[in-house]
Amino acid sequence: MEERRPTVVTIGNFDGVHLGHRALIETAIQAAHQCGGDSALLTFDPHPQEVLGGRSVARIYLKDQQRRLLHQTGLDQVEVIPFTREFSGISPEEFVRHFLVEKFQLRQVVIGYDFRFGRERGGDFRLLEELGKKFHFSVQEVPPLQIAGCTVSSTLIRRLLQEHAYDQIPMYLGRGYGLSGRIVQGDQRGRLLGFPTANILADTVLAIPDGVYATRVCWRGNTYYGVTNVGKRPTFQRETSTIETHIFDLQSELYGEEIEVQPLKYLREVRDFGSKEALQEQIARDVAAAQEFFAPRRQVLGSDR
Repeated sequence: MEERRPTVVTIGNFDGVHLGHRALIETAIQAAHQCGGDSALLTFDPHPQEVLGGRSVARIYLKDQQRRLLHQTGLDQVEVIPFTREFSGISPEEFVRHFLVEKFQLRQVVIGYDFRFGRERGGDFRLLEELGKKFHFSVQEVPPLQIAGCTVSSTLIRRLLQEHAYDQIPMYLGRGYGLSGRIVQGDQRGRLLGFPTANILADTVLAIPDGVYATRVCWRGNTYYGVTNVGKRPTFQRETSTIETHIFDLQSELYGEEIEVQPLKYLREVRDFGSKEALQEQIARDVAAAQEFFAPRRQVLGSDR
């Protein structure tokens, strides 16, 4: 049997993989390097509040996108634990024993200042330290990250998304905000309306409000601009949320390709127009509004579309 390497584990929900999360991840990676071992991250799906509170939790990113971001951090392992009611009932010691001590050659656990675990969130830093003495691992608590007088958190970024404060988000997220995924074939409604769209299916409820946005689109290292509808399509009575983008000046076939759509300006809410003709007229106005918004940027960038 292959010998297990010493492992440093960090645990949490990591929605957004923001700079506060990166502080945890980088602490775990550095500690793993120091002990000549591996770094691992444990997270949960669905979000615990969805199971315990019976309500959807709005995510900063699509689920697949979040997992890709976690894998890009340099961690050796990313483990997703299915969160169920049965799982929520295990004691803090059971959690540590079964999901940490038995799974890894555990050297250290890195947690955030507000981390709680086990039945009724009964486990905290102090209890984890006591269990560390019992099972021979150390615990490091990472303090909250403060930027511009604010504690960096997923809650803060969700609020900024609700406020459409896209210029502030990179300060806390560590990158520009965008939604990325593979383009799937839709029902061709946009093409029939004269505005073909590149469609990404939403695999979760999103923190960004449903609406129509002027967006920057990144594909294969190139930058384009467009208009994106995020949410359901009430005019056509569609219940599945999608991210549908009409990209200016791009005629390429994109099915199966991955793009990132970055909202830069909120244009309007999603609403039922009652008829195809009324919707078509509104989309034309949306396109005109977005092109007017982007005109100065396109002049400055020059080579970008």
